[in-house]
Amino acid sequence: MEEYQDIINAMKYEKTVQPPENFTGQVMCRISNIHHDEAKSTILGGILGASGPVSRTECSFCFLVTGIFYLVFGLMLKAGMRNIHLEKNLIQWIWMQPWVALVTAILFITLSFVLFSGGSKAIKAARLGIIFYVGFAVLNGLAVLVISSIPATIILSALIICIGVVFGILLEKMIDQCQGHITGPRGYRI
Repeated sequence: MEEYQDIINAMKYEKTVQPPENFTGQVMCRISNIHHDEAKSTILGGILGASGPVSRTECSFCFLVTGIFYLVFGLMLKAGMRNIHLEKNLIQWIWMQPWVALVTAILFITLSFVLFSGGSKAIKAARLGIIFYVGFAVLNGLAVLVISSIPATIILSALIICIGVVFGILLEKMIDQCQGHITGPRGYRI
């Protein structure tokens, strides 16, 4: 400790500088703004309510990920239902579910490429695709529920409807935040 005594003495006799009165508030305000800006700049932050714009690539990527989800989901259903042997009088609609998921995957992957290409028609196509998707998901879930007499299909029906509505809401929110990057004030591509 003795070897640092000259530094300690210099620090003791140094003049004390007081920070401004609002120093803490200013620092906390800057930290809050930085955190808010970072939240706005991420896809998840954009979906969960931050009001920042989302780029056309990010928007297209979300549709692509949704399409890949349905592709994997459809392939898993197809593989899993191959080994299930049920009565012949069971509704055929349940056996169509893998195909429904695969067609949904094609829809979202196509919309992803349309959004990536840009233009005001891309926004309209995406919105129509989302409306079609949510409407069909609700009708599909209700059809499975009404037609089938198996109690376990209530869970399948609720799952189909919930996934459809939640994905539809999230993708519509993404389209709202992406719109400025896809079309300009007069519909010109940006």
